[in-house]
Amino acid sequence: MIAKATAAGYVVGYTDGTINPEGKITRQEAAVIINQLNSLSISSNTISFSDVASFVVWSKQDVMNVAAAKIMIGYPDGNFKPEAQITRAEALAAITRAFSMQTMNIAIYYLKDGTNGMYLVREVHSLEKNVGVARAALNELISGTPLTEGAQRVLPVDTRILGITIENDLATVNFSQEVLNANVVSSEETLGIASIVNTLTEFPTIQQVRFFVEGSVERGHRDPARRTRFFRQKPEEVNKGQRMEYIALRSGEKSWTTVAICRVLQVSEAGYYKYRRAQKKPYKYTDLLTTIYSILNEDAENVNYGVKRIFSALQNHHSFKGSYSSIYRICKKNNLIIHYKRHPKGITKADSEAEKAENLIQQDFTAGKPNEKWLTDTTEIPCSDGKLYLAPIFDCYDGGILSFKMDTNMKAELCVAA
Repeated sequence: MIAKATAAGYVVGYTDGTINPEGKITRQEAAVIINQLNSLSISSNTISFSDVASFVVWSKQDVMNVAAAKIMIGYPDGNFKPEAQITRAEALAAITRAFSMQTMNIAIYYLKDGTNGMYLVREVHSLEKNVGVARAALNELISGTPLTEGAQRVLPVDTRILGITIENDLATVNFSQEVLNANVVSSEETLGIASIVNTLTEFPTIQQVRFFVEGSVERGHRDPARRTRFFRQKPEEVNKGQRMEYIALRSGEKSWTTVAICRVLQVSEAGYYKYRRAQKKPYKYTDLLTTIYSILNEDAENVNYGVKRIFSALQNHHSFKGSYSSIYRICKKNNLIIHYKRHPKGITKADSEAEKAENLIQQDFTAGKPNEKWLTDTTEIPCSDGKLYLAPIFDCYDGGILSFKMDTNMKAELCVAA
């Protein structure tokens, strides 16, 4: 039973590595166990006990949760007495109240696409009570339905959890190989990892998370780039800047301290605060970015400008002397790079069975005098009410258009009429 309890994560040992099965349980230890069984990590943060200052860090959140749920209450003098041994009557009353709850609340992190890119949304899902709360949370992350409009799951619905163990604040999760088809691209993989880590670290007994694919990180796919594209074993395998961003995201939470997160992610506390100070400094390209926005706002069509056109406009009209790569970095950082989906549809189709015409031009599109060489081709113009086809006649001498014809089809008569 002890092995099952420790594996499920609602009973943990002491710092010396022992479980001390013969020891007496204090009221705060009982609160931790009950909180883990019922997953009450999203309850109110208000504590009205007079001896709140005597609560230790590892039990404060749990006591707060079970008290808010009225599973464990204080004494008439207003104290909770966290170090006092829990009596048999108190334990029986708390267990009865805890198991009278038919559901448990679990925090789940999903991805959502916003105007400035993907970000995490935290949702609270009510699930049927289950002893394996960590497994239940992952199953909800895999197959649950996001409550936030536009939010999406990270893991494929056919992903299976082959095993999960919790030991010394470390949760080790063994996924099936379907997890390699995670619903993220390379630029979003940090958020994908964070959604799983955040979901599991909502439980106070979990501070670190390690992933495996069918028992080994080295298995699951032959391509090493894809094998490690989504999951990483060690903090040092994640870009340091991304780790800094994650610390900044979590440091404001009461259940975590900045020191603890820095230690887990192997980032020095001094280095983190140096990063935060640098973030507060004015952006050195503010004036240049303002100029870029003014170029894009000059005309309604300018919003389609790519980096090359922006760079040319800066050089020609704003006396910019910097490099193209600098403009590219600025545009990339501020989501100003436009990626067009190209759908080439050639409308001139060669007939393999038709007799090939003689190549009279020989790819020489120049002419020494007017009306020496004429060329024609058909251009498709998409319109709101259909397609329009244009057939112009060009003079190779000066590129001038001698005549043209438009129609709703591109039959041979169109070129003849032109």
